[in-house]
Amino acid sequence: MIVIIDLWKKIYCSYTKDYSELKRWVDLISEDPNGSLEIARKLTRAYGNPPDVITLGFSPQVLVGALSLKKEIIVITSPEVEKGEGPGALSKALLDLFRDRVQLKIAPFAPSPSISPDDVINELVKVFREVSNRGAKLLDVSGGTQLVPIAAIKAGFKSLSYAYPDGEMLSFYEFRIEEGR
Repeated sequence: MIVIIDLWKKIYCSYTKDYSELKRWVDLISEDPNGSLEIARKLTRAYGNPPDVITLGFSPQVLVGALSLKKEIIVITSPEVEKGEGPGALSKALLDLFRDRVQLKIAPFAPSPSISPDDVINELVKVFREVSNRGAKLLDVSGGTQLVPIAAIKAGFKSLSYAYPDGEMLSFYEFRIEEGR
């Protein structure tokens, strides 16, 4: 059990780019999804409210953290993650594992030769307004690019959260958006 907790602290509670260790952690979750969410619950805290919606990029820790705080979550992710391409493969694996607890929406997160930054923001705004109109109030922006919070504010979100590891826990920190500041 100590080895498992050490791996969780190394992967879930700290910033890591070690793909092989991250894969090992995802494989461990796949063996016991419910037990893994129990471990995550003990290693996750929310300063403010837990998010209703998350943006999921190439770091699947945010998905596990959000699901440890809420039974169901809306996930907005990129086409790359949806397809499980390259660094999005591990996020896709966990999306598939928890598909019964996730409502999935797809939007681009980053510009490309065929999509400008304005196009990315406009596509994200559409999706953010859709989930907001369905009752979502708090959007976690930690899994997206720098364009995500811009689009969230344009879409009218008044609260955003950001998930970050501190070595001991994964914390979701809520920010209220105040006009004129």
